[in-house]
Amino acid sequence: MDVLALLWRLAGIVAVAIVAEAFRITLGAPVVVFLLLVHVLAGELVERPLVALVVEEDGKMNYVHLCLPMQFEPERCCYTPIKVASSVGEPILARYDGSKQHWYGENDNLPDERRAEIEALPLQLVWRQDPRTQDGEILDPIRFPPDELKQLYNDMTSYAVAGQYQQRPAPRAGGMFQRAWFEGRIVRAAPKGTIWVRHWDLAGTRGGTGARTAGVKLGRDPEGRYYVGHVVTLREEGKSVRKTIETQAALDGKTVHISLPQDPGQAGKAQVQDFVAQLAGYKVHAEGETGDKVTRAEPFAAQCEHGNVYIVEGEWNTLYLDELCLFPASKLMDQVDASSGAFTRLLNIKGAMVISDDVLRRAAQPGPR
Repeated sequence: MDVLALLWRLAGIVAVAIVAEAFRITLGAPVVVFLLLVHVLAGELVERPLVALVVEEDGKMNYVHLCLPMQFEPERCCYTPIKVASSVGEPILARYDGSKQHWYGENDNLPDERRAEIEALPLQLVWRQDPRTQDGEILDPIRFPPDELKQLYNDMTSYAVAGQYQQRPAPRAGGMFQRAWFEGRIVRAAPKGTIWVRHWDLAGTRGGTGARTAGVKLGRDPEGRYYVGHVVTLREEGKSVRKTIETQAALDGKTVHISLPQDPGQAGKAQVQDFVAQLAGYKVHAEGETGDKVTRAEPFAAQCEHGNVYIVEGEWNTLYLDELCLFPASKLMDQVDASSGAFTRLLNIKGAMVISDDVLRRAAQPGPR
């Protein structure tokens, strides 16, 4: 990236931060219209439109979110607690999951991995505001005929389309990581001979919705395929984080390499020394991180794109893929960071190999061979 491009991107990051805070303060005032325009332009530079903030703050701020995307997405059908003349059908009791922009009816089946979280949300009496029923149905096909809409999309980035037309923080299919890349690649177990690394992305946040500590276990089999074997996340501090890492090391066993980030400076070295002493008997490695989160994720994303990454089935799968497919527009990036760190460490373990084009072509066929 040249200097001018870097300065332009930095300007976008600063603008997004300023406008996001102004949005929180002035919500409901006429100035919001201006803020929306500025944020759209700035969001183009950093792939994080204002809709990402709206999704994060849904249910926390004093507004009703009317979400009518250009093309209908059934799983995000809009309901609101306000009845208007255009409301469709009878009201229902439902819970709103703001992070997914999804309304769960009182008797709907809930995803097991998030059942407790969703059941804790308040039941509301709401009315359906979107009359459409077909996936992809255009909001106003007279004003936006399909051919014209396609041309509009062609002149924009996928993130711009997602934010400005679909009212979502990242493309439906995914951002830097695509859901389609993992179709047919959920397996029961990795093959024998797989080398494993668990990398920890550390955070000191207890409770709330901020950054988490995440440990991703990633393996490479003798054929050069990669397997995400297990993920653990937590929002705790100090001793609780250390205890979790120690406990997980015992569960993983001494054949699994442990990888830790090393922060710059004396404090970072001291922290690593404490971890290494605590994990005596395990294969522990610590190394400083270079580059931004997106740059660090690119090598792992490339393997995913070529169909060379599989996921061992587990209750953590959905949340893991959700975070990957929102990246880099997601608020939380801990699991992506931990995956990137594990992949980098795997490449540097004795016996690492260069994956040939032939192996990648074979890996592109569903199911491990």
